[in-house]
Amino acid sequence: MAWRCQIEPYLKTLQNVNVKHCSAGSYKFKNKKIECFKILLTETIFFPEGGGQPGDNGKITWGDDSSSVFYTVREGENAVHLCDKQVPEGTEVSLEVDWDSRFDNMSQHSGQHLISAIFEQPEFNASTISWNLGDDKSFIELSRPVTDEEVQRVENMCNEAIRKRTRVSVELLTSKEDLRKGCKDLPKDFAGPIRVVNIDGIDQNMCCGTHVESLSDLQAIKLLHQEKKKGKGIVWFVCGQRVLKTLADSWNVSREACKKMSCKEEEIPERIENLQVSNRGALKATKNLVSELGSTLAEALQTKFKIEKPESTVLPDCKKDNEQLKNSLRDITLDGKVLKLHRPDLGPEFLAPFADNLAQLVEKEGKIIFLSCGRENVGNIYVIGDEEIIKASGKQVLEIMDGKGFVKGGRIQGKSSIVFRRFFHTAMSKKLDAVPTVKIDDIGVYKYIQIKCSDPSSNISKIIIRGCEQADYHADVLDIEQPGLEALGLKVRCIGGGRIRKTAKECTVYGYSIGFGRPDHSIAAQAIQEAFPELQVDWNDEGY
Repeated sequence: MAWRCQIEPYLKTLQNVNVKHCSAGSYKFKNKKIECFKILLTETIFFPEGGGQPGDNGKITWGDDSSSVFYTVREGENAVHLCDKQVPEGTEVSLEVDWDSRFDNMSQHSGQHLISAIFEQPEFNASTISWNLGDDKSFIELSRPVTDEEVQRVENMCNEAIRKRTRVSVELLTSKEDLRKGCKDLPKDFAGPIRVVNIDGIDQNMCCGTHVESLSDLQAIKLLHQEKKKGKGIVWFVCGQRVLKTLADSWNVSREACKKMSCKEEEIPERIENLQVSNRGALKATKNLVSELGSTLAEALQTKFKIEKPESTVLPDCKKDNEQLKNSLRDITLDGKVLKLHRPDLGPEFLAPFADNLAQLVEKEGKIIFLSCGRENVGNIYVIGDEEIIKASGKQVLEIMDGKGFVKGGRIQGKSSIVFRRFFHTAMSKKLDAVPTVKIDDIGVYKYIQIKCSDPSSNISKIIIRGCEQADYHADVLDIEQPGLEALGLKVRCIGGGRIRKTAKECTVYGYSIGFGRPDHSIAAQAIQEAFPELQVDWNDEGY
């Protein structure tokens, strides 16, 4: 079956259409559940989401009334129009598609076909694995990384095809013989029909989307930049009106930069380089000052700390004109023999001189000093104490802290990924530890998401993996998990989603979420492997 939007993609309005069905319900739209009316029509010019192309929006009108169509989706062979107002069944209506949105979508879609076809030519031999039509710019994922020179050649060839006004046509194949002749890798029992989009002399590809009738309608294609990711190549692009918008936006940014730096456009790189040099000098000076601050605070601690009072707080007797020093102090507590200090805003250049100047507390009072710095889940640690005690416990401390470093001469020094959770936010650690890292369904193929749980007051965070076979949308998985996590006092944010294919022996993590985006699947794969050591776990970025 082919909809009118596929047969006549330039049709903006359509009259004398009847409503076959209208029912109230809910739908997940842009990760939010909304109440709407699902309407089926006898014919439609609204394209339902598919083939990487978003669904259309627009308006349905009857008499003096109208209903907004905010999205169109596919359910089986039906195009379902999601509307804000009920339309009685049997009503004759007129349709009006949001043409600016439709033409932009079909321009980017046809542009993607052209770009992918050129990259697949023997000269480049880079096949397209997936693509994404974004709000401002789109990308294709290629089977291999590509060079700047290759990208420029492909861009030139694409625009040459546009200047030649290359024809784009759609063919509907029905017979098995035609299907075998026109398309590759079809199953033996495939019955059709299917749509094949032809770009004359360049490409022939199965596709359900809407396309321009001539490449000249694209006006131009600009390949923006490319990235290398896990052995694949990501190429960003814009087509048609987006080229003009990107040029205008870039020009506005360039002009604003010129005003800020009082220079011409061609002088911007040089000015930025000069600023970077100045910034490096300022950072070096700041590190020196922070080092001096560590020494100063340590001296104040030596003088003012009340050794005989456990859990006391250090505040040196600063003068009123030294508020900066006073405000820079954080709580330093003495719990029995262990003195603890954490500075999330400073680095090792502060801790090293601070630790060196506290040697007397170690030597005279037999104290153990535990110092750390850093934000989120990465930081530096210094542990100073009796040489025998440190030597005996050093490896165990690093193991507990999930740290890497060395033990030498009464000192443990290294980097830790769990500074906050292990020592400085015990209550929060208990909350996060109560949340399983992995909770997924048993055998099957289903949607999964990665959720970042964090404490708003301390920036402690943990990424958890959740997968549910009953979820129709990635947002459904979040709806299931979010209330319980928030009840624990955790801040919850979905950082991406995909799919899980799980058997009795293997598990594969792949794909992406249209609403939440594609996360780092290696994180999910590692977590699942730790939770299910008996499985062979793999991951990739392919598919949907």
